[in-house]
Amino acid sequence: IAILFALRLRGSVGMAALISSKVNQWTLLVGALPIAFSLSSGTLRGLPLDARQTEELWLTSAQSLVAAFLIANLRFGRWEAWLLAILFLAQLVLPDTRVRIGFIGLYLAIFVGLLIAGGSSQRTAFLSLLRSGTPKPP
Repeated sequence: IAILFALRLRGSVGMAALISSKVNQWTLLVGALPIAFSLSSGTLRGLPLDARQTEELWLTSAQSLVAAFLIANLRFGRWEAWLLAILFLAQLVLPDTRVRIGFIGLYLAIFVGLLIAGGSSQRTAFLSLLRSGTPKPP
């Protein structure tokens, strides 16, 4: 859907659809599954994950952290889109466990690099997002 909006030159609507989808994924899917498992099993244990599922959860979390930083200022440049697209496509083509762990480290290194070297407005927007849950427009 986001791509269709972008092709129709409605980028802001496409980004809103993409962000909404990501929020839905993290709050409903990732947040609700352990609760449903706990309630159905009658215990307070967490949801058991195998090694691959754990890697994928870490990978998705690291990727989401970078993406959240990049869009926190409500602007999304072409280089930022290419960065995320290339990294995402590369991790699909190289599905080895060591490569996934490498990508987790790479995403975290990119996040730290952006946090240090990124503009103060982007850093402020990201920190504002963490504190209030709503980014402040530039």
